[in-house]
Amino acid sequence: MRGDKAGEVSHLPLGDTNFIGICIVLLVTTNH
Repeated sequence: MRGDKAGEVSHLPLGDTNFIGICIVLLVTTNH
C-alpha cells in the first residue's frame, strides 16, 4: 500500500509539470 501511494504521489507532480510545460510552449509559440 505504501509503495503504491508513493508511486502515485511521485507520478502526479511529473504529469503536472509536463502539462504546464506543454501549456507554456503553446503560449510562447502562439505569442511568437
